[in-house]
Amino acid sequence: MSNYKERLRDESTALKIKIEKLEEFIVSKGFDELPNIEREDLKQQYEHMQKYNLVLTRRIARLP
Repeated sequence: MSNYKERLRDESTALKIKIEKLEEFIVSKGFDELPNIEREDLKQQYEHMQKYNLVLTRRIARLP
């Protein structure tokens, strides 16, 4: 596997872990205790992280 493809896969794997952790936090009691503006920012961050990972996944799929 090329070094470039390996780096993309590593980046995607690390991002998936961060997405899972953020998702776990979003459904926790601690999330509910945050100010509304923080909750909204974290929700947006979660959505952007998912979109970013989708782009990484598509890029990886196109590599030989």
